[in-house]
Amino acid sequence: MLKFLTMKDGKPLIGLGITEDNIRKLKEGMPIYISAADMLKDFNLDEGIMVFYGKTDQKLADILKPFMRSDTTVTGRPNI
Repeated sequence: MLKFLTMKDGKPLIGLGITEDNIRKLKEGMPIYISAADMLKDFNLDEGIMVFYGKTDQKLADILKPFMRSDTTVTGRPNI
């Protein structure tokens, strides 16, 4: 995996380049988690990033449900 941090329109933008092995894991239902410690060290951030895969928005919403808390904000059109 390749990670980068840049600026777009004056705001931070994180980019992730994922490999075929990452795609295989996603298709097998395993999320890809990027360590908060690594992101803090690499980009001076205080949270991690989780990447997951679903064939549809609704499948993504179903996968996300166990991770949701009362303060979770979701964008897009999934039925959660």
